Amino acid sequence: MFVVFLDTCSIINLLNSNSINSVLNLHGITFYITNSVYSEISKIAIQKTEVDKLIQLNRIQISSHNFSIATLITLNDKYHLGSGETESLAACNYNNGTIFCD
Repeated sequence: MFVVFLDTCSIINLLNSNSINSVLNLHGITFYITNSVYSEISKIAIQKTEVDKLIQLNRIQISSHNFSIATLITLNDKYHLGSGETESLAACNYNNGTIFCD
């Protein structure tokens, strides 16, 4: 099974372009988001509603791993990313996954 972590902008772009289901229908891939990504998505009600539906349908899963502040600071200092992207990258490293970002 191939593991892919979606960052916030990717989910927003996929929702806005009505293509999220096409991506989530790809076989052999399990899609995850991190807690930070979920928090960022949840700031806009319609996005939260759509992502909640996808989570309930088990199309997207929320990563349950909590990363140390040191890990996140190291990645942030190295790549200068936002919080959702940084946590997604940490999750990829931890789970030997791939990040889906723009």
